Amino acid sequence: MNLHIFNDPVGFFSNKTASYLNSIQPGNNLYLNTAPLCKPKIEGVVYMDAKTFFQQNRQELQRVIFHSYSYSDSELVELIRSKNKGREIFLVWLFWSHEYYQLPEFFSKLYQGFS
Repeated sequence: MNLHIFNDPVGFFSNKTASYLNSIQPGNNLYLNTAPLCKPKIEGVVYMDAKTFFQQNRQELQRVIFHSYSYSDSELVELIRSKNKGREIFLVWLFWSHEYYQLPEFFSKLYQGFS
């Protein structure tokens, strides 16, 4: 099972991704939007904080895919490993270049080149 984690308050990316992946690969993906006040909400996406989700989730995960570039996501790595002891889980980060270049340490390179 693949888990996709978003922090998407307007639901655009999480809803589009869930709809698309469910159409081509039904039953193989879970979706977590850590913005619980997201609107619009769609069926099939869980809206809650990640720590609560991992405390409640009992499904065996193969991949955890973070759809953002956030330092706070890295704090979840140990939690994910502790809830899935003895299993190899692949962690993947997907992000848009604008997310990377808007970080303070890269501000001087904001939108440089073909970002």
